Amino acid sequence: MERELWSRVVELVQQGSIGHRQRQRRFRDEVIVLTLLWAVLHDRPVLWSTDRRNWPFYMRISSRPSASTMSRRLRSPSVIALLKRIWDALPRSLQSHTALIIDAKPLPIGGYTKDRDARNGRACGCFCRGYKLYLVIDENSGIHGWKVDSMNVAEQTVAEELIPAAAHSAKADRWLLGDRIYDSNRLHAIAEACGLRLLTQRMRTKGPPGPNQTPGRLRVIRMLELPGTKAGWKLMDRRETVERYLGTLCCSGGGLGPLPGWVRGMRRVREWIGAKLLIHSLRVVLRRQSVA
Repeated sequence: MERELWSRVVELVQQGSIGHRQRQRRFRDEVIVLTLLWAVLHDRPVLWSTDRRNWPFYMRISSRPSASTMSRRLRSPSVIALLKRIWDALPRSLQSHTALIIDAKPLPIGGYTKDRDARNGRACGCFCRGYKLYLVIDENSGIHGWKVDSMNVAEQTVAEELIPAAAHSAKADRWLLGDRIYDSNRLHAIAEACGLRLLTQRMRTKGPPGPNQTPGRLRVIRMLELPGTKAGWKLMDRRETVERYLGTLCCSGGGLGPLPGWVRGMRRVREWIGAKLLIHSLRVVLRRQSVA
């Protein structure tokens, strides 16, 4: 499975590099990206993947980029543009009735860290220090928007950025399911403007809603509050897909576990999480094809 997964990773990188413009350098952007993905797949530092002895004999080349070259090139606009093209090349299968789901996952680190980008914020029933992954997926585990930020950044704030990106990626009129934290007139208005219908329970259900409610929030109240509608509750139950997705993401081999000690700082954390999500997306595609 690992060899087949890596073959799909190489194939996806090659597909994304078609038409990619870059300067003439000793190591092409594809080599830089594959070196990063090889380290992330095996939960090792990038320095480990720069040693050609840590590659199988059939994938060894004459030399690998040094750690300093990797650090410099991963910040270059050319490599960042290639990573975006690779994300756009990911296979996605969406039907007209497929809903989108928005959620966040805390990524805590040690309390004695000296990471200047990590912040204290609310996690699952507690406060801790670290980062948080915000993402929008569909019911087929396809990613339509994600971002990593400090733990103290509110989910509603990031949702204002992710909702338009998800609407652009899905390219259809869909439901967007979320938990109570996304109950906001502003988010309902942004979703409606982007062609999405946000469905989330009210944060405070006691008492009638106040004046000046958006049409989307009034629709949610009719669908989910007593007596509610059967279609509304069935649709809300489909939000559990994101819980299964995050569970599979964290439990698979080479998946997203606790942040290693060498992954600190916003740039490195985003690189690490992005590579993990990319690899997991390909793993989901392989599993779906094997079942079919």
